[in-house]
Formats: sequence, C-alpha cells, structure tokens
Amino acid sequence: MWRCWWVSQELNARGYVADYVRFGDLESIRLLLEYGRWNTVVIPRMAFETDEHEQQWHDFIDPFRSRIKLWYDLDDDMLSEEFVARQVETTRELGSPIEAETIQERSEFQRRSRIRLIADCDGVTCGSYPIVTLASRIHPKALTLRLRNGINHRFFHDNLHQKERIIPYTTIGWSGGPRLERDLNPLYEVWPKVAAAVPDVHFMLQGWAPAKLASILPPERVHVIGGVQPEFYPSMLKNIDIFCCVATDDDFATAKTPIKFYESALTGSVSVVSEPLYGVAVEHGKTGFIARSVDDWVTFLVELAQDKALRERTNANAYEEVVTYQSIAQIYKDWVAGWSSLL
Repeated sequence: MWRCWWVSQELNARGYVADYVRFGDLESIRLLLEYGRWNTVVIPRMAFETDEHEQQWHDFIDPFRSRIKLWYDLDDDMLSEEFVARQVETTRELGSPIEAETIQERSEFQRRSRIRLIADCDGVTCGSYPIVTLASRIHPKALTLRLRNGINHRFFHDNLHQKERIIPYTTIGWSGGPRLERDLNPLYEVWPKVAAAVPDVHFMLQGWAPAKLASILPPERVHVIGGVQPEFYPSMLKNIDIFCCVATDDDFATAKTPIKFYESALTGSVSVVSEPLYGVAVEHGKTGFIARSVDDWVTFLVELAQDKALRERTNANAYEEVVTYQSIAQIYKDWVAGWSSLL
C-alpha cells in the first residue's frame, strides 16, 4: 500500500504513467512491455517459492532487459539471516501447525531469491538507510537509494468515516500484524499499571491481538478489532485515542519506518512512542511523547488518558506536521527523481 498503490496513485494523478499491476497477469504485462508503455519496472519485495517460479520470471523479463531499467524495492529487512530466524520464532510463538523446519527452508529460499533478484536489478530503492546498507552490500554496483514512505493523507481523510466509532470509552491502543512477543515490550509491564491508575480507561488491539497482552488486563476493558480491508482501516484506527508506537532497540526494528506515528496523526490519536525508530519523527511534547523508560510510558499514558485537551492539542500539531512534511503529495517528486536517475 505505502510503496506501490499510493505511489502509483499519486503519480498517475499528476500525469505520469505509473501502473500498478499484479505479477500473476503475465500476458497483459508482456503486451504492455512489447508496446513500450514502460521504461522502468519496479518489483517490490518480490521473492520466489520454487526454482520453477524463479525461472518463469527470468523467461518472462529477460527478453525486455535491454529496453527497461529494473528496480527492486524493499522497506523491511528481508535480506539478513535474522529475517529467517524471526520467521521461525514467530511461527513457534503463534503455534502454527506448519513445522518450524518447513518455515526455515521456505524463508531461506525466499531470502536467497531476493538476493539473486537484487543482483539482477539496475537499482534498489529502500525505505530506510539501514536497508540501503544491506542492499548495497549485496549489489555494490547497483544504484541504491532511500525513498522514504509518504502517507496518502487524502486516502485517510476520505475513508475516516467509512464506519462509526464503536468504542465509546477513552482508549489506549496498539495496531499491527503478527510479530514476536518481545516486539511489544514494554507494554506488558506498562498497560497493567495504567489500567490500575486510570480505572475508566480501556485498551484496544487492532489487527493482531497478542494473547499475553490481552490476558493481563481486565477483560471487560479490552477491545479487539481484527484485520480489515484497506478502505476501512482509518475508521478502525479512530477507535484509539492514545496510540502506542512501540519499537525495540534492535537492527530489525530500527530498519523500519515510523509509519504508525503518521497513521495515528491522521486518525485523531495522540502518540506515545519508543525512542528507537520513532524518536526522530516526534517532537516531544508538541507532536507526541517520547518514552525512554517504563516510568515514562506510564506517566505519559496516564496524563493523556486524563487530559482530553492535551490529546487534541498534540494531535492537531502532529496532523499538521504529517500532512505538511510526510504526505506522498509532498514527496512524490523524490520518487520520480529516484526512478528517473537511471534513464
């Protein structure tokens, strides 16, 4: 969504040819390549499941390599051995019926296929500087650029009211997909303390609901909203008044980008954030609150839960910051310049 759909939408709206196509429709793509519609092809996060799939890709793209520039795009660490280890550990924690050995073999094949793909590309675009470093080591001859994520604020504005708010209480929340339990530290220690300090505050989990976190809170004060279609996502997030943007201080987490802060700003939330990853995105006390310890987390969450005016004032500042400086409408020219640099 961030690096494909929204970017292509913005560029198309501004008169560029920037088609978002699915890899499965090879015949249509082949016809467009033969017609010469594109001089650049971007493959985001692509990986293969089997040698046959990889060969199918080469049989398809190789005849066109002399007339196009091929870019690989990546905004998470899917290249290091840590990626494989995390996939295995996450599978075990979630109790997946798939054997850990199978996950390890599949993830390692995907990792190596990405490395081979990058080695075959003319350039690599990355969401963060740590990913730039990783990609540069794999393919030092390729042009490797950081193109930062820009949020589509019009999409959030247009879809914020797709559904009415369903939680009538002041809420503290977290949103995201399945991950390791430790990635949510220190919320396991923080949220019970806040629950005890502010008896009328409730807690919301959107997307993935880690059982351990939900189990240590009063059950009548925990609300879970599962994954939804993209157009309903903004209206689900508006059920969170105080957003916890958590990132652990490790290479995997800090290679990401602070998109949860951007999302919370556009859905009416105020953010309390970890210093790793999010500290550079937030102006403490103005656009959010940077927590450097468990005590900080508890203090900021309790204060915000009890002060609606502070929440609204801080969100207004964050909204202005994100729309002005972090919107794809403001930074689309960086993407155009990056992809054009090899033409």
